Amino acid sequence: MINHRLATITEPVTTVASVISNNLKPDDPTTHKGSNTWNFPYPECTQHTGQTAIFRRYKGDEVGKHFHPRCPNKNPEQFLLLNGKVEFWFRDLHQGSRSLILDVEKSGPVIVLIPPYILHGLDVISNEVLFMEQQTEPWNPELTFSEAEFLLLHKTLT
Repeated sequence: MINHRLATITEPVTTVASVISNNLKPDDPTTHKGSNTWNFPYPECTQHTGQTAIFRRYKGDEVGKHFHPRCPNKNPEQFLLLNGKVEFWFRDLHQGSRSLILDVEKSGPVIVLIPPYILHGLDVISNEVLFMEQQTEPWNPELTFSEAEFLLLHKTLT
């Protein structure tokens, strides 16, 4: 026997879900990477801040080779591989490193959580990949540091 429950109505009931597609904007349509990166900020949602960023990258594109300090938007960085095959690599400040091959065709979509201060990047193995980041705040380029800056930080620890 199935138990049926009656949901409590506490606010006006609406019809049909909102479909918001006009706010999905390319980063910079004049560049190769920018025209294949879209950001969707959440101005309509009162309970969320930040944005969803969607990226399409092709074999040979440079992806990553950077790290982030501890900041609300990247603690951890949340990366969702939606299609394609990549080799993801990581390196910590203690010289520990790791790489792994992720293939959506074999495993389904993959979520990668990247802690602060981990140098990371990926190499596209398939012809193209599609991935997404759920960001709790708008992206701040001042909180992205290069591989050279990572090496400088490592020298201060040794």
